[in-house]
Amino acid sequence: MRRTFVVCLLLAGCGGDPPSIRTLTLAETYDLSGVRRDFADGLTVSAQRTFTLTLDGVLDSGGMARATLVRTEGQSTPIELMGSFDTSDGRLTFMPTTGAVWSDRIHVVDGIGGNAFDASPKDGLANEIVGFIQTSSGAAQYEASFLAVARTDTRPAGLDASRVTVSIPELGRVLIEGSAGTAPGSAGIEVFRHQMIEREADFTLHQALDDGSFSADIEGFSGELLILRARVAGRAGPSISTSVP
Repeated sequence: MRRTFVVCLLLAGCGGDPPSIRTLTLAETYDLSGVRRDFADGLTVSAQRTFTLTLDGVLDSGGMARATLVRTEGQSTPIELMGSFDTSDGRLTFMPTTGAVWSDRIHVVDGIGGNAFDASPKDGLANEIVGFIQTSSGAAQYEASFLAVARTDTRPAGLDASRVTVSIPELGRVLIEGSAGTAPGSAGIEVFRHQMIEREADFTLHQALDDGSFSADIEGFSGELLILRARVAGRAGPSISTSVP
């Protein structure tokens, strides 16, 4: 099963029918995981890197939204965000600002936002966000896409990254394997493959066995980045990232 990242954004649960429109409420905290593409000269992609961030202290009221963006690696000053949230369609948009998003260097945050949705079983809480971050520093431009999952008691456990291996059995093929206990038993395993030359990720869906092991044979090449996460009964767990050796 192969789909682009955009299709995944539109389909709740990455594989089901689009969610019905209803009033949404944002969760207090989201864990973000994604891939950033660097344009050192502002025009050509020079590198891509994985990242994790936290969106904390999220509040929405009367169409307005506020939150704090926090780096999960290293010391940094949290970035205060202000913007808007449409409770009917889930569109979340924060105003431009400045801050140390990726490192200690201050960047202009040109854009940050996304689409929030209530994954099944629906309860009115926007438990997932598919979004983007655009920053700049001098001539350099940075474009990032992310998957965010609300911190709730109902989300499934994340994958055990220590049990995941990635290999290239033959040219053009990538084998991702998780030993027993990697995922919740019988969970869906979502794989997002990021190529440096492509803006959007390729999406494939796989299935874990009862013991939590899984095997995913996908198209791919050395140096590409992968975002993986489990989905149980319609709900996604936090993501992990790895690379193709």
